[in-house]
Amino acid sequence: MDHGALGQWLLQEAGNTVSLPLDGIILNDSLSGDALAKITQMPQLAAEAVFAFIDHDTPNSTVEVGGRQRQLIDFAVRRGLRLEVCQGAGYLRLLESYCRDGQIFVGTGRHMACLGTAGVLGLAVSEEALLTALAAGKLNVMVPEAVTVHVTGQLPRDAAWQDAGMALLAVLRRHPGKMVFLTGLEEVPAEGRFALFHAAGQSGIWSALPAGGSRDGETFDLSQVQLQVLLPEQDLGTALRQVREIPVQEVFIGGCRGGRIEDLRQAAAVLRGKHIAYRLRMVVAPISSATYVQALQEGLIDIFLDSGAVVMNQGCSVCWGRAQGILDKGEVLVSTGAYNYSGCCGNREARVYLVSPATAANAAVTGLLGAEG
Repeated sequence: MDHGALGQWLLQEAGNTVSLPLDGIILNDSLSGDALAKITQMPQLAAEAVFAFIDHDTPNSTVEVGGRQRQLIDFAVRRGLRLEVCQGAGYLRLLESYCRDGQIFVGTGRHMACLGTAGVLGLAVSEEALLTALAAGKLNVMVPEAVTVHVTGQLPRDAAWQDAGMALLAVLRRHPGKMVFLTGLEEVPAEGRFALFHAAGQSGIWSALPAGGSRDGETFDLSQVQLQVLLPEQDLGTALRQVREIPVQEVFIGGCRGGRIEDLRQAAAVLRGKHIAYRLRMVVAPISSATYVQALQEGLIDIFLDSGAVVMNQGCSVCWGRAQGILDKGEVLVSTGAYNYSGCCGNREARVYLVSPATAANAAVTGLLGAEG
């Protein structure tokens, strides 16, 4: 990690203020109306690479949402920004087509640290800081304290990489606001690196990057990972074996945490030749157009449809919780999405359990979370 400005920043001591030239700034349809109005009125943008994604509420769920999206689209066209409409979640589109090792990206989304999968420093900033970055093309930040987490061991065969990500939260949440360097990733596949860096984005740390060497720090042993679940409104993983037969009304396979091609394969492997329980609904949403096409080519979409699932368009879908699969009062959702706070996917009295794709698919077949498949 010695590329350009990022490499220079890594040499700074904690507490120093540095100015980071930005390789990319992300705008999307989750921005508030106030922020969008200010952005579209800016006389000029100093940033060289600004990406506009219509990816959260797609297709738009209300006339008001459609109006805001059209405002962002028109602005992107006028300014010649890189624009993608309904092609998938922006984070994944960046990783699929745009990110390069050593770059620095900022956006207002919670999951920016997942760009560490590609060696990119992804920083989640406020809307106010985003406006400043757009005007200046750079971002002034105070270098945070750093911690190294050494990833060791091999993942058990019955566990998924999402389980590892949920288990890693117990380590990461001990270091709020810090920069985390993950080492020992040389033998971890791309899907595993993504799961770990995505977890970093949900943990309250500053950001995360891969690193080599043997700095002092903590150890995270993959071999100790068990099947996990994030219980409603909880931010640390719990062993799935502690959950027993909770009736489920909806299952979601998708979101940036659980809608990649590897995730769809896991779910399809469980669902092949089976049918979901009659009393629930199952929603599947590939995370990007490229993922959707590949799932079609591999026959995964056929498996989902044959099982009784409804396959939605690419994008955030149920995880965004505004337009698809909205929960009623008291309902239980088993989800591969990223959120489980009260009201995140509908009624505030609904409950959301976050799991791996295989665990979610098993819940769809049995109608129960925690039941034997």
